[in-house]
Amino acid sequence: MKENEIIIKLLALDKNKIFHENFIVKKNTTIQMLLSQNEIKKKLSFLSPSKNKIGVYGKIVSKDYILKNNDRVEMYESIDMDPKTRRRQLTGIKKKSK
Repeated sequence: MKENEIIIKLLALDKNKIFHENFIVKKNTTIQMLLSQNEIKKKLSFLSPSKNKIGVYGKIVSKDYILKNNDRVEMYESIDMDPKTRRRQLTGIKKKSK
């Protein structure tokens, strides 16, 4: 690894796919620049960076975020349903009316 390069961990989850890979990028690379690379676009074709939120170590960040060495970039899938509602549907429990 060269002096002007850093290692980035990229993690993306989708309903049926899990993607986890390390990349070497130049210092001062933004998330937008990272996601615009053809290699990453092909591997993450199941997600849409324009629609999905992006975080670094669990905190939502903008696409202008400048990556640091060993950052873990996470792409989050959009939620179709509130998790509580989904659990109720799976268990057959009806919501109590107030």
